[in-house]
Amino acid sequence: MRTPLGIAFLPLLLVLGCDSSSQPPEKDAVQSDKPEAEAPTPTPADEAAAEPAAEAPPTAEAEPAAEATVKLVGTLIYKPVKRGVKSVAAYTGDELFLETEEGRKVVLQPSEAHSEESLRALDGVRVEIEAEETEGTLPDPRESHPTGADGQPMRRNAGFIVRSVRSL
Repeated sequence: MRTPLGIAFLPLLLVLGCDSSSQPPEKDAVQSDKPEAEAPTPTPADEAAAEPAAEAPPTAEAEPAAEATVKLVGTLIYKPVKRGVKSVAAYTGDELFLETEEGRKVVLQPSEAHSEESLRALDGVRVEIEAEETEGTLPDPRESHPTGADGQPMRRNAGFIVRSVRSL
């Protein structure tokens, strides 16, 4: 004769002190006639001791790097993103690049001073740019996004924000 699985484990549950019912345990039925003791009133000295100590000034490692303006020299490249195609380029929206004299290719971001249209007009022109580096923004965790080699979400609008441009 077979026994249901729950009944077979009931003795084990009782030995281990587990409650086999789905009811929450009841509070002790015995009540004391004594009123509950009130918490002592804190003194000013106790309050001062309970306050957290003043934080030490942050170290240089903890502070984000100040956005310093850097000068970059190279050829401005406009590479339009194909719309309707899922790709890293379409996700990031990077269309403006500067190919430096060292062969490095950096992403340029427009600013209030220099619009995307004004930078597109300099496609193929050798320029000197003053820019500030930016890390960009992380995507909403609820949306799908490409990840980098480290498994972290790729950022949007990362690169260098153009502050000034001079044709060479």
